[in-house]
Amino acid sequence: MSGFSCSTAPIKRCYNFEDHHHIGEAIVELSHDEVRRIAELAKLHLTDAEVTLYAGQLAHVLEAFQALRQVDTAHIAPTASVLPLRNIWRDDRALPPLSPDEVIANAAHAVDHQFLVEDIFSDS
Repeated sequence: MSGFSCSTAPIKRCYNFEDHHHIGEAIVELSHDEVRRIAELAKLHLTDAEVTLYAGQLAHVLEAFQALRQVDTAHIAPTASVLPLRNIWRDDRALPPLSPDEVIANAAHAVDHQFLVEDIFSDS
């Protein structure tokens, strides 16, 4: 197994983990711009202090994944799930419909048996 790993979009940087021999230190350094881009993708608004903090923490997470890459899994068959699959669906049976009052019973707002919701598009 090679120690060479390329990340995928949006961060386009390749890391050669075999060139780093530091134990206990992050072997990958993420720039503040890379952390901000990751935060943007996750719809997070970070302060400069948080960007600095998370840059170090994410580097250690990537280091942990590199350690996992060293585990010999040649004898383990590829699988999508480690748990046995079973059908948990119930039989598809038609039931009597709910009355209009039952349908809107838990609605926050209703008018004439219709759900009342706020506008999502406004003229302002």
